[in-house]
Amino acid sequence: MVQRADVIDLEGLNPPQREAVLHRDSPLVVFAGAGSGKTRVITYRIAQLVQADGVAPYRILAVTFTNKAAGEMRARLSQLLSIGPRGLWVGTFHATCARILREYSDRIGIRSDFTIYDDQDQQAMVKRILRDLKIDEKRYPPKLIAGVINRSKQDVVAPDEMVIRDPIDDVARRVYAVYEEKMAQGGTLDFGDLLYRVVRALEADEGFRKELSRRFSHVLVDEFQDTNHVQWRLVHNLCRDHRSLCVVGDDDQSIYAWRGADRRNILDFRRHFPDAHLIKLEQNYRSVQTILHAANTLIARNPKLHPKTLYSELGVGDPVSVTPCDDDAAEAESVVMRLQGLKFERRSKFADFAILYRGNYQARIVEKALREQRIPYRISGGQSFFEKAEIRDLIAYLRLLANEDDDPAFIRAITTPKRGVGSSTLAALGTYAGQRHLSMYAAMFETGMDSRTPARPLAEMRRFGEFINRLSHRSRNEPAAQLLDEMVAAIDYQAHLYG
Repeated sequence: MVQRADVIDLEGLNPPQREAVLHRDSPLVVFAGAGSGKTRVITYRIAQLVQADGVAPYRILAVTFTNKAAGEMRARLSQLLSIGPRGLWVGTFHATCARILREYSDRIGIRSDFTIYDDQDQQAMVKRILRDLKIDEKRYPPKLIAGVINRSKQDVVAPDEMVIRDPIDDVARRVYAVYEEKMAQGGTLDFGDLLYRVVRALEADEGFRKELSRRFSHVLVDEFQDTNHVQWRLVHNLCRDHRSLCVVGDDDQSIYAWRGADRRNILDFRRHFPDAHLIKLEQNYRSVQTILHAANTLIARNPKLHPKTLYSELGVGDPVSVTPCDDDAAEAESVVMRLQGLKFERRSKFADFAILYRGNYQARIVEKALREQRIPYRISGGQSFFEKAEIRDLIAYLRLLANEDDDPAFIRAITTPKRGVGSSTLAALGTYAGQRHLSMYAAMFETGMDSRTPARPLAEMRRFGEFINRLSHRSRNEPAAQLLDEMVAAIDYQAHLYG
């Protein structure tokens, strides 16, 4: 049991926060307004479960929506619990399910060393399947078909369970069926699979469901208003026996409907758990009352089952100003002029200001206005590090070392840098691999390829395969960073980047 010399001090919590931390007798739904301390409530509730109730940390599952939020929660728990939350499961839905899949891979029927496809890998796979099925990619774009497959998995629907409403659904069902076969052959999963596979396993195997439900005797979910159907099914399957469930969210902050989020999950929580206790966190610790009054007025007409009125004890603050502009250029110019005026009046630094815009499409015009006035700036939330081409290239090599059956990683690695292996050679290899039910990596070493591919590109492919094979054997005993450095040098990747 985790121990600490002193008890956890709840004096810093306001009454609704303290009530949320201490409530135990039924499922709990906390409607937490913006800036009302919901992360604090979750971390204190976990700490109280461990410290005061004697719950073992490994029996607690806390689910967040971002890795950043999970990291913040772990850091706060480390401060509350002297030796840290060892064994506690804190992570996103996807990270949690990936961990479950690896730990219970035999029970679920998958490889424990599976690799995970991102959106680009998935669309590349769909594109190859469309080509194999002789379906017109222009009429049925891979991105569109992949989207139908992803939505099916969010709804926990298998290929043979799809409802066919139009030709797109029909094509998607055919591609989905082949897609699942190829993913299984390659020992790969996509992001949708992480939740889909766990939920299908829980609902197909009652013994497995009960085992996981016993393991996670206390479940807490943050940002519950942004959960979708498969996420709700996961939570319900884990908690419907012990019912020790605490969900925290705000229906006024539901912003992910475009990716399947359903705010009814939090609004209708009591329909699934009729005795659920409801608590509202309405005191805002982030903004002054003027800002909250504007926010309350804006959302007052939203349809509500559980209305909230945010308030602050931080004072009134400056009035909110609204400046009408003729167009986006005039708007950007007005913002920059206002920024310069405030900087002069308050003797501030440019780093003290932030400009928020509705979407990335507005960034260019704002940048232009800043540049014209020679104002230094930094854009936050640009391209992800892992989306950069050079990072994806090197990760493809590492993925192939971990799983030689990963066809998208194979295709990216063997064509970067160029080795004289063109699209026609890869198409022939892909066709042969499909006929033999092999990965492309395994198929290129078969003698059956000798008559299907010109000698030079075939020799280049096999030379590449031997290179990967050597690195793969070494990867079992040598540091990944050292291998990566050697690999970058061996393939002369810098020449590829700058040549």
